[in-house]
Amino acid sequence: GDNGYFDMIFDFRYADLDIASGSEWFKRISWTVKELKEKIFASQTVMQKYGWAANFIENHDQPRAASKYLREDQNNADAAKMLGAMYFFLRGVPFIYQGQELGMVNFERSSVDQFNDISSIDQYQRSLEEGLSGEEALHIVNLRSRDNARTPFPWDHTKYGGFSEHEPWLAMTQEYPDINAKDQIRKEGSIYQFYKEMIAFRQQGTYSDTLIYGDISPLETGDHIIAYRRSTEEESLCCLFNFENKEAEAELPQAGLTPVWSSRGQAAVAGNKVKLQPYQAVLIKENR
Repeated sequence: GDNGYFDMIFDFRYADLDIASGSEWFKRISWTVKELKEKIFASQTVMQKYGWAANFIENHDQPRAASKYLREDQNNADAAKMLGAMYFFLRGVPFIYQGQELGMVNFERSSVDQFNDISSIDQYQRSLEEGLSGEEALHIVNLRSRDNARTPFPWDHTKYGGFSEHEPWLAMTQEYPDINAKDQIRKEGSIYQFYKEMIAFRQQGTYSDTLIYGDISPLETGDHIIAYRRSTEEESLCCLFNFENKEAEAELPQAGLTPVWSSRGQAAVAGNKVKLQPYQAVLIKENR
């Protein structure tokens, strides 16, 4: 801004929740959805007082969000959609990194020689110095390497993903990619199509003013649900995201509320309770 301060910042507080620090990411930390929720709300609450968050779950220095946040369910399309919606409706400007809109996942390299990123090679060596075996060190670097997000973009399922006719500087995530743009563009139900519809809903939908300019406050729910309220003086939305691959129930602030958006199927509201399907994201309008 004109006063010398930033209008927006990238906060890595919850991007780095699985590692000791940005410079020691070979030191892994187990984490829970509850901890993810706390880090997100800590960031959002502080940011709200001073400006806008630059919200993201992937960038060129991070592994793929599906692999990091969804773990064993990284290939579950419903889970990838729910995760996208969870951060997309936070207060701030959502950024999408290339391939995220396809639900791209991490690669699996079999040798440290296959990495290009100098930081990955350094972390591999430091892992060995800390006493890890070569297999353990390679596993950690595969999980966290910045090269995961820097692989050639998969336009289709052909050799080199249609990115090039010649061998690119870095191997593909997968040589004949199952996840590619051609397969998802204009395909009903694809992750790509979901992102397009979600963008339209946020930018030009009935509740755009609230989703873009509204305040944010956390809602109390079970440990495997992230939930928050987006509100203006005119209206208020309860946004709920089920991070489990099984049904979950959450209590709403009042009874008789109307679901207005869902990442999959209909939202089941009964009285002051909402039943969430596995990996479902739901927006519910509050009565004023």
